[in-house]
Amino acid sequence: NCERLEYFNINDCDTGGLSGAHLQMILKRAPRLRSLQAHWVLGTDKLSHLDILSSEWATTTLTHIDLKVHVPRIIVVDDEAEVDSEALQSSRNIQRQVLRRLGQQTHHRRIIVGGMASNPGTNVLGIQSHCLEMTLEAGLDELGRLKKLKLLDIHHMNVRTGVPELEWMVANFPKLQMVTGLKNCLRPVGEDVLEWLQVHQPDWD
Repeated sequence: NCERLEYFNINDCDTGGLSGAHLQMILKRAPRLRSLQAHWVLGTDKLSHLDILSSEWATTTLTHIDLKVHVPRIIVVDDEAEVDSEALQSSRNIQRQVLRRLGQQTHHRRIIVGGMASNPGTNVLGIQSHCLEMTLEAGLDELGRLKKLKLLDIHHMNVRTGVPELEWMVANFPKLQMVTGLKNCLRPVGEDVLEWLQVHQPDWD
């Protein structure tokens, strides 16, 4: 009965063909939901932006969410390479909508969107490429109401988080204790980020 559901943890379950659409169905029908953990068990190993944005969530009480989010991304390996600016902006607009949805859950204490992704063809685990980039340009500021957030996990993701984003997190998440994954992502961490972490948040990784 979704109306009474408060905790949904299927991380260690054999769920077969469970999809992101099934999770979205729970999110839109479970007004008391506090914790949703479904990181490894989705049939497609992700919750797509189409699922997330297909309908409003019934709950406003989520404190813990643990899943991988799939969004369209322009994969930029060389910062000097030409990028389709229209496609890039479209991707960031979608990411902003997804982060706005997450930001509506003002009781969040733990957000885990990082984690290895499996290659559909080989089942080899690797870095998530089509994921949230976690930048201000792509909507990180939509999480500004999460004043209770303690943990943000973005490991094994194609993030582009830099010093401006880290400073924004410190200013806007007063209870934030840990950001994990900054040094374990697709793009090498810049020296400026490493220096900032060493000076301001040496425990963050």
